[in-house]
Amino acid sequence: MKKLFLSLLACGSIAAANAQAGSWLLYGQAGVTANSYDGRGGAAGTANDINWYATPGIGYQFDNHWTLGLYTQYHNAGAKGNAVGSSWIRTNDWEIGVFTRYTENLNKIFSIYGQLNAGFANGNTTSDGRVINNSRYNCFAIGFTPAITANVHKGLALVFGIGGISYGNRAYENTNNSNGTFSILYRDWE
Repeated sequence: MKKLFLSLLACGSIAAANAQAGSWLLYGQAGVTANSYDGRGGAAGTANDINWYATPGIGYQFDNHWTLGLYTQYHNAGAKGNAVGSSWIRTNDWEIGVFTRYTENLNKIFSIYGQLNAGFANGNTTSDGRVINNSRYNCFAIGFTPAITANVHKGLALVFGIGGISYGNRAYENTNNSNGTFSILYRDWE
């Protein structure tokens, strides 16, 4: 199986550094992955897929440890089969919510933090741009993410996520279906 991995800002993250009382935190993440399969080795059902996301956030730093703010996220995942005339199937998700973050400075360069998010999500699945029946959903989501930051310049830091834990409960429109999803996140360094 031939795999093409494209990363434009792959799992990149930038945040304001050194939490200071009375200041604002601005952060963001973005990532893109693309894969192409040649139809051998068990991947015959998929010829191409592409996934991308963006997550900006802003918060007010009440003291040197606590920050409270708002975030939003957009995620788009698409796949197209290798058969002639196959449709692009895309899942579109967006989320908006609040977060609180506790930061502990280890020294002048490194800090650690834990961030708790709670938000409302909405999404659907499309086939060649048309929404698939009963694929629209609403969701309440909550998650906790720990991270390590490295200050690279005054007011600017690189963030290294080390995993996380989350729960979301999706309720699909026009159906009696809902499902709760609990997940433990990890980094898969390929």
